[in-house]
Amino acid sequence: MKRPAAVSALRARPALCAGPVLLAGLLAGFLPGADPVRLPVESTPGVETIPAGEAIPAGETTPAAETTPGFHRVRAVSTHEIENGVLITNEHARLTKLAVILPLARSNLYQEITRVKTFGAETVDIPGTGDHYLRFTRTGSDLPAAGESVRPYYSFTVTLYSLRVPLEEITTIHPYDRESEIFRFNTGPSGEYVDPSHPVIAAIGDSLWAKSENELDYARRCYEYVAATYAFVNPLTGLHTLDEIFARGGGDCGNLSSIWVSLVRRREIPARHIVTVRPDATYHVWSDFYLHGYGWIPVDVTYKNLHPEGDFFGVYDGNGIVFTTAAWVLLDFGDGRPYRQPMLQSFNWWYWADETGGIEAEHDLRSK
Repeated sequence: MKRPAAVSALRARPALCAGPVLLAGLLAGFLPGADPVRLPVESTPGVETIPAGEAIPAGETTPAAETTPGFHRVRAVSTHEIENGVLITNEHARLTKLAVILPLARSNLYQEITRVKTFGAETVDIPGTGDHYLRFTRTGSDLPAAGESVRPYYSFTVTLYSLRVPLEEITTIHPYDRESEIFRFNTGPSGEYVDPSHPVIAAIGDSLWAKSENELDYARRCYEYVAATYAFVNPLTGLHTLDEIFARGGGDCGNLSSIWVSLVRRREIPARHIVTVRPDATYHVWSDFYLHGYGWIPVDVTYKNLHPEGDFFGVYDGNGIVFTTAAWVLLDFGDGRPYRQPMLQSFNWWYWADETGGIEAEHDLRSK
């Protein structure tokens, strides 16, 4: 009998948003993700291999947030033991190789990460972000046979912080270091998802800037405008292009954040997506922006949209585990073919098989 040709398949999970309700999350469902775009790049992210079961030293892989010590008003909210994994079930495929990537949580302004165990996964940098992901690769006897399941995962302890930025104490707006990585990486376009030069963004941004006293005032005006103008629609459908968002009159948390980030970057103010999963395994994305001398300032246009009476500018309630801090991220499965993906929030997986079919994967985050 002729041996069937080997096949491979890429499966990407979209960035999800569970329709955030203040201090309470809704149970999130899962929808198929679009394939990420492949493209050549000049270099491949460096890879560090951590021995199986060995804890990652917190200071080496969880760098401190870029902020002014003591400026933010921070309070510990909760501590959780987390296992972040993927449950893969093979019904009847004959696998030859399996690869999974999971975003690696790190300490930052919003959380402290300790006691990280990666169980032999490779740690890979996401260029320009300070973020990392883990890549698990299985071959041979480590692969699930037909009718079996496997669960690649890593574990860590997270302490979540609420914070308030004393905006009233910001009396001077300092010039940016335009050569810094923070400025260079967080002020330009991010694919079709963040575009400071988009005609709609340019028109809105220029109008709001004409009314603004300074960069801080402009960022707040953008926050209020996006929350009041666009609808919370299409949850759990992933990150969309700006054209798609404007055509639909809005989007979910990640997409509303894309509008705000694009507007703020219009004035060359560093801004970014904050991509999270809550301890109850529901999803949320908010944003922050950077003021030199003060650090990152959280902004949640989605909460403002859903709770117009509230103030979520410079305030964060401490209910999400931050996994990545960018859109249009550069990833690599380790086979020499890097690619871009709109956002890394839960996981990606890739498999090779002589006979394919009947293999499924589900994000499996557990908290205690």
